Amino acid sequence: MTTNSNDARDALRRLADALAEDVLSAPDSEILEEAAEIHGDPAKLAADMLKLFEQTMSEQGKERLAAAREAVLADRRQPAAVVRLPPAEARRRLQQLIAADPETARKLTVAARKGEGLSDDDVQSMLEDFEELGVTLPGDTEGPEK
Repeated sequence: MTTNSNDARDALRRLADALAEDVLSAPDSEILEEAAEIHGDPAKLAADMLKLFEQTMSEQGKERLAAAREAVLADRRQPAAVVRLPPAEARRRLQQLIAADPETARKLTVAARKGEGLSDDDVQSMLEDFEELGVTLPGDTEGPEK
């Protein structure tokens, strides 16, 4: 007689559920007694598990840090694609950005909000800063034309 593999899987799931329920419903004292029989001192087992957990967390943190460093290095290797707009276009674009984002505009100085007294380089630098921060004009997906 052959058994259906789905029937076998269902039986294993029921067994796993029953075992999990048995462990969850067991009193703490019974769990500690069984742990002591199998592993010795439960306090030492708990300390060993905590040490293993902390070691794993540390290793994962180091892996994330290494990945972040690699991403920073890869970003630094990318050539900067700075495109300078004509001064009149840059000023127009800056005014549109300020008008489109009042929260950002409130954080700027009065001169910056009005565009008065700013050199062409200042305007261009502000546009680059806005682009780097992700502040763009509505419907503008690429920032300044590149």
